[in-house]
Amino acid sequence: MSVAVDLLLMFSLGFLGSFSHCASMCGPLAVALASWCPQPKRSLQFHGLLNLGRMLSYGAVGAAIGAAGELLLTGGQMAGVGSELRREWRSPPASC
Repeated sequence: MSVAVDLLLMFSLGFLGSFSHCASMCGPLAVALASWCPQPKRSLQFHGLLNLGRMLSYGAVGAAIGAAGELLLTGGQMAGVGSELRREWRSPPASC
């Protein structure tokens, strides 16, 4: 498989996974919370704070998972353990 097909597949799977997650989990939660606050001005403020909190928490969890992955990768490199996937990904294609 070429790199372009791999990237297209990863993008498609990521988009479909995130879209289905939002439609099934975040959407109903946002609708339920929107009906809880009847005042339009407070509703806008509430939704702004809700989305800010959501973005900050997703960012913090992503940073923590990225740091854990980097720690595992660095620990493996120090122990002399190589990754076949990393070697395959960084090496140029055989046709070059």
